[in-house]
Amino acid sequence: MIAAWQPPAPCVPVPPERALGVLETEDIVVRLDVPRDFDTGETLAGRLRGALGHALMAMQPQESRLLERRAALWRTPTAYDALFCDPIVAPPRAGSVAAAPARPYVLFTQPSGRRVTITLRVFGRARPFLPTLRQALIRALCDQGISVMPLARARARFPDMEMECGQPQPPTPLPEAAALRLVATSPWMLDRKGRMALDAAMLGNSVISRAAAVLAWCGCWLDVDPEAVSLEVRSLELCDQTLAFLTTERRSQRQGRTMEFRAVSGGVTLRRCGPILRTLLPLIEVAGLGSATTSGFGRVAVFYEAPWNRMSGD
Repeated sequence: MIAAWQPPAPCVPVPPERALGVLETEDIVVRLDVPRDFDTGETLAGRLRGALGHALMAMQPQESRLLERRAALWRTPTAYDALFCDPIVAPPRAGSVAAAPARPYVLFTQPSGRRVTITLRVFGRARPFLPTLRQALIRALCDQGISVMPLARARARFPDMEMECGQPQPPTPLPEAAALRLVATSPWMLDRKGRMALDAAMLGNSVISRAAAVLAWCGCWLDVDPEAVSLEVRSLELCDQTLAFLTTERRSQRQGRTMEFRAVSGGVTLRRCGPILRTLLPLIEVAGLGSATTSGFGRVAVFYEAPWNRMSGD
């Protein structure tokens, strides 16, 4: 049974080796067939997120009346407030590498021909909103429809969609003494002061901060030694990069503006990856990496490679 709503309150210390075990997740998976003129590229998840937010906003009055009747017991915000507005942290951030709570969900799309699989993954204390999210997805996909391409007014509706709920497949623990290959199965948004960049320090710190930000929704903070983290990040090496940078746009009808997303796709191999990062990377496979994971960015697949040849001088 899903527990009652609680705000993200990072109050329980969790070492890296236990982080994946305390991460609570629930998936809503939708499968649908799209028409030929329907764009299934990088902007699809953002278009779906916009439609989902619109549906949740339309459902707010009814949801608010229901919440008012049990406010003394539940003290629950509406699903729109919890998932689309900045989360309130109570108590404030804890831990030496604490990060502000992330949005409590990720939204990924996976096209295969004209068949598209949509995964809406909800974390920890946001799981009480799953019934409302299911209703909102049905409303968004069947009634409102999704823009057929970026900035288009034409919409496609999917009355024959398939929906199921469950938990994600747990990732496989990563072996020691192996190089790790990270592949962007959707582009990563790693923006440094207005410009795209990807280096060992940014990637290592992004893994740490993302893990801490998601664990806050499970009532936990990441208990690690900041000096050990700093040492691992400095020792980390990136090689065999097959990276490409891209820019996409999405029109927000609610905000009345066009938003630009800059991201990186491809893959990179990590060498000299320390135990903290190695332990947290399976969590990143579940929770994503970087910004805009609620718009389809940041999906990661991690593979391990055989130890590199030390005779080569590495």
